[in-house]
Amino acid sequence: MIFSACMIAHILIWRYARPKNEIAWLGIIFFISPILVLAGFYVFAMKTGIGLIVIAAITFTGWVTIFLLHYALSLFYIFNYPAAQAVSPSLKMLLILRASDKGCTLEEISGEFSENVLFEERLKDLLRESLIAETPLGLEITPSGRAVITFFVCMRRILGLPIGEG
Repeated sequence: MIFSACMIAHILIWRYARPKNEIAWLGIIFFISPILVLAGFYVFAMKTGIGLIVIAAITFTGWVTIFLLHYALSLFYIFNYPAAQAVSPSLKMLLILRASDKGCTLEEISGEFSENVLFEERLKDLLRESLIAETPLGLEITPSGRAVITFFVCMRRILGLPIGEG
C-alpha cells in the first residue's frame, strides 16, 4: 500500500507539475514521504488513541519487513525510471515498423534517427538532473554525478561486469 500510494503521488505530480530534477523528487516521494507520513500517523495515533491498535498489531519486525519491501520496490523503480522515460531507439524502430503497411528498408529506418538528437537528449537529461553542469571551462561532473558514477562502478565491480559498458 505504501508503494502504491507513492506511485499515485508520483503520477499526479508528474501530470500536473512535472519537476525539473525528477530523480530528486522520486527520492522525496518514495523514500522521505513514507517516513514522514508514518511519523505523522504515529503522533496522531498517540494523541488521539485512534490507530493505536493498527500500530500495536504490527510487530517491529513486521514494520521493518514492510519498509524493506517498500524500499526494494522503490529502488528498483527509481533505477529503471531513466531508461523508461528516455527515448528508446529499439521502441522507436518497432513503432516505425508497426506503422508501415509494407515494411521498411534499413535505410528508411535509419533515416528516422539522428545521432545528434539521441546524444543531445541524454546530455539534456544529465543537465536537468544536475549530474553535470555547464562551467566556463565546459561541461563538468557534479558531486551528485560523482555519487551516481561511484555507485554504479561499485555495483559493476561486485557483479564482475566491465566498467563503462552496458
